[in-house]
Amino acid sequence: MLTYTIYSNIAGRDAVPSPVSVNLTDWFGAWLQRNDLTSHPASLRELLTNVLPRTTWVPFAVGDGTYLRYSEDNRHIPRSLRFTIISTPKIQATTLPAGFPADAIVGNFDEIVYNAFHDRVETLCIVGSHGFDSPSAFLQVAGWDTVINQLNFYEHAHDTIGYETTPEAPTTGSEHGPGDTKRRWLYLGSSPDAFAPDTRGKPPFCGHVNGTLVMKELRNPWVHWHSTQYSIRRTFSNQDPILTEELLQPAGRRSALTYLARADRLETIVEIAITAWYRSRQISDFGPSDAPKETAVHIVDWIKHILKTTTVNIVGASVNSEVVIAGEANFRIPHDFFYNIIIRGLLETSVNESLEVSSELYNCSRVKLSLNTLYSRGDGSTARYTPWTVIVPSLEDSEGINNIRRFGLLSVKEIISLLMVDFCNPIFLATRKALDIRPTRISIGGQEI
Repeated sequence: MLTYTIYSNIAGRDAVPSPVSVNLTDWFGAWLQRNDLTSHPASLRELLTNVLPRTTWVPFAVGDGTYLRYSEDNRHIPRSLRFTIISTPKIQATTLPAGFPADAIVGNFDEIVYNAFHDRVETLCIVGSHGFDSPSAFLQVAGWDTVINQLNFYEHAHDTIGYETTPEAPTTGSEHGPGDTKRRWLYLGSSPDAFAPDTRGKPPFCGHVNGTLVMKELRNPWVHWHSTQYSIRRTFSNQDPILTEELLQPAGRRSALTYLARADRLETIVEIAITAWYRSRQISDFGPSDAPKETAVHIVDWIKHILKTTTVNIVGASVNSEVVIAGEANFRIPHDFFYNIIIRGLLETSVNESLEVSSELYNCSRVKLSLNTLYSRGDGSTARYTPWTVIVPSLEDSEGINNIRRFGLLSVKEIISLLMVDFCNPIFLATRKALDIRPTRISIGGQEI
């Protein structure tokens, strides 16, 4: 079968774009290699309508100021959106949600949540801007490879400089060459490259630092997402073209945004994706529990989940600031702001999760500290739409610690001892980061390696 050349542009490894040297067996990589360049998508719309089968994908929306209701006074504030699309391209919807037309292009939210990253289901995560038709807009794809259980990362090329000067690259317009450069896609590496010396910390692994999907807000209220708490409908003026976009709603249903899924569904998918990659990563580094490797690898990278903050999540109180500022309700603040929540599952005694703050105390502190974000108040202070929006230990680190416990890299007592170093400061703690813990022997399935 004829295959077409895909170019690799892995930061830190490829000096210039070069033909991919590995076999790409995820769905998107295989599709790119099966189809010639003229059919490759040059925009998000082309990817969703010409490449992905109908009813195999659902969109989610995130952006700064998503919670900010549009008005003439704040129209100068950017409302830049990014869309995250989850697709299971080999599984089309068996039923459509109530209210969807028979010719709907998106899938069933519940079915995609159920299938994504489950039981060797090929899954794509696509991230793009609201420039649906722009060939120069940001557009990336992460494809879950069910053969080797890792993500492969791709980006639509904005700058094709280097193709014609690469010895392996044919001249522009040839069968396998750059041709229509608006349709060029680049392979950026795979999940294990997040830990390779030459690619660690470089794009895209400066964001995907642990080689998996990233969603910073993994719990209610999902401050920046279209969610059960906030609708992006109120973010835009009535004349904004986003409100007539047919990728987001049935034709003719202005402002409905019916096809947009809410953040709680994506939260579930991301959690499953992280667990799937960490399970694969564990086997790759240590071997299966019944047949461990003679020499384990990447031990220090696992220990970093305890000693360092590899990445963070964002949480907030599940209540509207307007209610709190009016003195109409108290609220509970995120308990993981004060300690690493993974400790809760390791201790034999229960930990109180209800840390309630009175609206009176919050309002006094808000004024005294001159909180300064987007919402102006009559008393001269400002506050976010959700009070107490803070950064906390990430699910990625928590899942890493769970794996450390499961495969016996450290004992539960050792993990707790390290987490208890200045335990009330769970993120970016210099004293814990300074510790140099390098296990030389570990036990997996009762066998030392």
